[in-house]
This record gives sequence, C-alpha cells and structure tokens, in this order.
Amino acid sequence: MQNDKGGGNRIAMDIIEINKKFVKLSLSRQRSKVRIADTNGNHVSKPTVAKNVPSNYVEWMISNAEIQELINNYMTSEDKKSLVSRLKLINSFLNKSEYATRKAKRMTSIGNFEDFNIYQYEETFFSFEKILDLNIKIRITFKMGDFTLAPHLFILLPFDEQIIEFFNCSGKVPIDDRLGSGCYAIWEPTTNVISKVVEALAHASEGHKRDLLMMVE
Repeated sequence: MQNDKGGGNRIAMDIIEINKKFVKLSLSRQRSKVRIADTNGNHVSKPTVAKNVPSNYVEWMISNAEIQELINNYMTSEDKKSLVSRLKLINSFLNKSEYATRKAKRMTSIGNFEDFNIYQYEETFFSFEKILDLNIKIRITFKMGDFTLAPHLFILLPFDEQIIEFFNCSGKVPIDDRLGSGCYAIWEPTTNVISKVVEALAHASEGHKRDLLMMVE
C-alpha cells in the first residue's frame, strides 16, 4: 500500500470512504457502524487505545448502499454478469431458518436495590458466519427492527498487514502500537471478496437477493 493513503493531516471526516483504489474506515468514534471487535465479538469501548494486534478485527456493519459503491468501483461488466448468474441460483435463505431468532428470558430475582427487585436477563441469538480469503469473515445476525427481526451483515477484517493498514494523526500505526487519535483503516478489497460478500448477503432473505440483483444488473 502507498503512503499517500494516510498520515499527517489526511484524516477522513466521514466514517466510510469508498473509491476505486481503497476503502477508508474511520475507527476513532466509540459508537459507529465501524467498530473494533475481538475474536469473540466483544467490542473495544475506546478504539483509540486499542492495539494493532492480530487478535482484533475491524467490524463493519455494511449497508446496501455501501455494497452498491463497492460493486460500482471494483467490478467490471463481465464480473457483474458472472455474479448475476450465481445470485440467480440462490434459493435458500437464512431468515427461513429456525436459527433466525432472538429471544430474551428473565431469570429469577438476584437481589434488590431500595424497593426494586433486580432481575437478570439472558438473551439467546445466533449468527451465520463464513470465512473468505485471508481470514476475512462474514457474519449475519438478526436484530429486532420496528416490528420484525431483520438481518444485519457484518464484514470482519483481521488486523493483518496483508489486508489492512492503520493510520492516525501521526502517520502509519506500527504493529503492537495503540491506534491513537484520528485512527482509521485502509483496505484494498478484491473483486473476489466483494462477490462473496454480495452472495452472502443474498442468502439473508428473498428481499435482499432481489435488491442485490437490481444493484448488479
């Protein structure tokens, strides 16, 4: 990767920037659709103090609009034709699975505070995961929307210099150093990975498949 993608004062103001050369993902906001997670999915509360170590991932909750940007920037007309053919073959959907659920259960009272009883709740939910090239992961979970459970797609990019590099206000972040103020990641996605991301999301539901076909065609 080239040094002109980061360092100095070239800090992106937007959380996500997608162009034909790379994707820039801001990591300096604690509450964001781009976060830092460990191998168990736990989120780092303060991204700036997280370290550039292999056990971490950049977790990006990607939207249809952002997938459209990736398609437009990285796929040729021939790539799109091939992808459309594969998408049309998909006929099984995660939202029809018995695991597309999310349930909470109230346990017995564990104590009290003043005149309040304290109850512990346990939530059971499932995630659908797939490993792509270079240990890049796809995760789909179902979260409650206004009235129904809706699938959410996450791309997890491992902290690996083969895949992503990190920059902050001082420049490139060395391995084992803290990410620091104004930190962000640079990712150069391949056409193959983008295709697999699209195919994974198409399995989420019939509606997602239909929307993605419209984007690609």
